[in-house]
Amino acid sequence: MSHTSTSGGEPRAVHHAKAIIAATSATGIRAKTIGGVGCWLHNVEHSEEAHAFVRDYHDVDFVMSRKAAVRGGQVLEELGYTPVSSFNSVQGETRLMYLSAADRIRIDVFIGSFEMCHTIPMEKPAFTPDAHPALNLVELLLTKLQVVNCNEKDLHDLASLFAFHAVGSGPDDIDGERFARLLGKDWGLWRTATTNLEKVEAQAGRAPSHGSRITDGVRALRALAEQAPKSPRWKARAVLGERVRWYEQPEEPEVEMEVQVR
Repeated sequence: MSHTSTSGGEPRAVHHAKAIIAATSATGIRAKTIGGVGCWLHNVEHSEEAHAFVRDYHDVDFVMSRKAAVRGGQVLEELGYTPVSSFNSVQGETRLMYLSAADRIRIDVFIGSFEMCHTIPMEKPAFTPDAHPALNLVELLLTKLQVVNCNEKDLHDLASLFAFHAVGSGPDDIDGERFARLLGKDWGLWRTATTNLEKVEAQAGRAPSHGSRITDGVRALRALAEQAPKSPRWKARAVLGERVRWYEQPEEPEVEMEVQVR
């Protein structure tokens, strides 16, 4: 199935994301899109050139505040998404999963925080600005940079964010100082994120029209991460270094896509 809709060239998964965010916002639920679709939503508002970075999106990922999770799940069911009961009954405290039978799109909802290889806290700044459908650029970057075995899709999405967003203090910039403060609290996250930033910089040559901006942004973030003050916890963990595993090894669930249309 194509990643674009049959009507207007918008990725199908983006259509789902917009509909879900509109419905949750209408009921006062704090929810934001993350993943590749979240990157797309940040980029496409800045330039038509963002279409050069479009890829296949087979799922839509969200983060939602813990107190909103029950009502958020109800909204998804009201929109026609089928809950994956076998998954939700086990993981429901931290993560929920739904399926769109019509076009085989998976909906993943992370509750309260984002926990994979590392835990990314979802504090209030992560959900700003309120009007934007995607997570704040800092936390959005970290949800990608925390992947220990970063794949080509993750690197592609990360490079796209640097292509259209500078590191700075403007409303559309990546807040480098806040990014660095978060890394300064957690050596493991710092280690994984800075390693992946090096990989993103290596991707710059694949996007010649945006390569210099990608390189500049990555180098600016790496410099800030190196220079930022480090917490006592960070320093204590740094002593052990890579002799002790510094990340979790999450297993991606196998989900049966053949669900009944309701």
